[in-house]
Formats: sequence, structure tokens, C-alpha cells
Amino acid sequence: MSYKILDISSFQPNVDWAKVKTQIDGVYIKVTEGVTWTDPTLLPHIQGARSVGIPVGVYHFAHPDHNKAEDEAKHFLSVVQPLGQFDFLPALDLEEPTSTGTMTADQIVGWVQEWDTAIQAYCNDDLLYTGRWYINSYDLSALTRHPLWIALYGPNAPVAAPWSNWTMWQKTDQATIDGIQGPVDISDAISLDPLKWGSTMARYPSVTATVDGNPYSAIAVNNQVYLIWTAIRDCGANITKANFNDVEIDGEKPPQVTQDGNTYVVYTALPNLQPYTKNADGSFSFSTKPPVPTPQPPASTGPTSDDIQKALSLLEQAT
Repeated sequence: MSYKILDISSFQPNVDWAKVKTQIDGVYIKVTEGVTWTDPTLLPHIQGARSVGIPVGVYHFAHPDHNKAEDEAKHFLSVVQPLGQFDFLPALDLEEPTSTGTMTADQIVGWVQEWDTAIQAYCNDDLLYTGRWYINSYDLSALTRHPLWIALYGPNAPVAAPWSNWTMWQKTDQATIDGIQGPVDISDAISLDPLKWGSTMARYPSVTATVDGNPYSAIAVNNQVYLIWTAIRDCGANITKANFNDVEIDGEKPPQVTQDGNTYVVYTALPNLQPYTKNADGSFSFSTKPPVPTPQPPASTGPTSDDIQKALSLLEQAT
């Protein structure tokens, strides 16, 4: 069994919600875009859906190639926080940049992680809406703890990789719903449970790690070990910025994620760490490389103290 989820915006200004109720199991309503735009129909849509008992979620359309994630999140929160919680988790609509070359995959992943941090106090987690074409264009494997809402129009269900499965599949933008004029977007949901407010994103598994015998908190992210940022600091890295989810080493921001209020940095960001040893119990042992010896000046080739003493004795004899 699948559940039918509608998503709408100001492109569908007039909705007969009493008619729509019998045809869908929930609705996602666009609320904001970028840093300034607010959907003018969001309040009538939210109120109309709620008035007939349709579960509601909201979404934000992102422009990572134009704006900072923190600024877009601030705009989104300014609109939704006064409205309280919804039935469904919010969703981040990630479709831009529409062509490769504008941003790298690492930059897009970093942008989404900064968005996550900015909205964490409001909802702690959200769905990620994007298209199969977008996943094919950018490596989003670092974002797979987000429930995936994937767009691919046609009769065949999309491959979710690198996700293990999708949570919702937007299968058409040409659906007909009695009570709404014109074609609309419809998605299939495997279950409504992952969509519900209070659902928890998959957590990165904790791993046991030591550096030079000292224990540090660590997690596994896509088969890579990420160490808590203080381990990187204690190993002698030149930390040039140390904010939540914003740690820089030598002015560069290495791959990092947040969990439980902590920032974890990929271990390869520290050049003086030796390759780890994976122990039989599954723990990881790291060690720092020995310091490179400081070059010493060459030994003096001048006269020794004995030479000087002999020379003084000869001078005395000569006089």
C-alpha cells in the first residue's frame, strides 16, 4: 500500500479542500523561497487543509548558488515558527544549481548541512526533495540520513542510491485532482510514519577511536571515520575557525558533520595522522607522525680549543 501526497503552491491558488480530502492522504505546501519570497497562498492553503483534517507539511525552495544557507533558513523560520509544528516534517527543495560547474558536490553538501544546523532548534530534521538527475550530477552520499523525497516522472519507481530507499516518490506533475484546476504534483509515500513531525533522521553510528592512546568521540560517515574536532585540535592542527559545524584548518573547511551538538571532522583533514589501524573489536587506533627533526647547522670547521692553546704557546715562545 502507498499513500498519495499532494504538493502545491501559489500556482494552485484556489482549492476546494472538501473535495480534495477524499483523494489524498496528505499535502506539502510551499511557504518560502530564497531569502525574501513568501508564498502568498500559504495561509489559505494551510488553513483550508487543516479545516478538513488533511495532514500538512511545508517546504522551502533553496537557491544554494545565490544565498547563504543561514540566510535562507532565517527567512524560512521567520515564516513557519509563528505557525508552530505541522503534521509532517518540513522539506528542503533542492533543485539548484540546474547545471553542473556552478557549485561542487562538497559545496552543496556543506550548504545543506549548514541549513540543517540553522533549523535544528525548530524541527531537528527534515526531508530532502530532489530529482534523480540531481543525484546523478552531484555526490550527495553525505546527506543520506535525510529521508529522501525523489522526483522522477514515469511509471517505474526510481533507484534511490546512494540512499537505501526513498521515502516519497514524486511520480508526476500532471495528476488530476477534483477540486483543483489544472495539473498538480502527486507523490507516493511508502509510509506516513517517516514523514511525521518528531520522526528522527538516521544517526551516524558511533565508533571507538583513540589517538596516541587517548580516547575521542568518533562516528562513521559513509565508511569514513570522523573525529570530534577537539581531537584534530589536540593533534596539532592549525584551527583557524572553531564554530559549530564551521571548523576550518589553515583557512580551509574540511568535510564535517554535526550530531548531538558536536562537530566531527574527517580524519584525513589532519596530515600528521598516520593511517589508522582497525582493531579486532572494531575500534580504530590512530597515531600521530613523529615530528620531522629540525635540521642542525653543520659542525664548525674552525680551530678547536687545543689548536688555539697551541697557537698561544707558540706566540709566547716567539716573544
